[in-house]
Amino acid sequence: MPTKDELAEWQSHEWELYLDNLPKSIEVSQILALDLPYKLSESKDYEVKVSFLQRAISCGCKTYYSEVEKTLKEVGRMKYLRPLYTALVKDSGSEEDKVFAKILFSEARECYHPIAQGVVESIFAKYT
Repeated sequence: MPTKDELAEWQSHEWELYLDNLPKSIEVSQILALDLPYKLSESKDYEVKVSFLQRAISCGCKTYYSEVEKTLKEVGRMKYLRPLYTALVKDSGSEEDKVFAKILFSEARECYHPIAQGVVESIFAKYT
């Protein structure tokens, strides 16, 4: 984990690069420790927020699932939908997460563009 001084000047692209390159074996405690001072799960920058939430899902950290739900219901861009739905149905490996993803999609589906709907449906078809 970088020190607070190292992170103090980081811009969103640096956060995104850092989050995208975290090891797959990151622990839930490390995700929580990273979010506590920097509030990445609440970031107004969706690039950072989605990268963080994707890592949280992948390591099995359920703490942020309300933020995942909120994000999937308020954005419709595939660049944000694809990684979150994929993390839920593929990366976590949890049947509970797959059900959660399908429920979220059924609730948010009508807000997505038809192409986005098709892409999310193809993610489900591939991984469930």
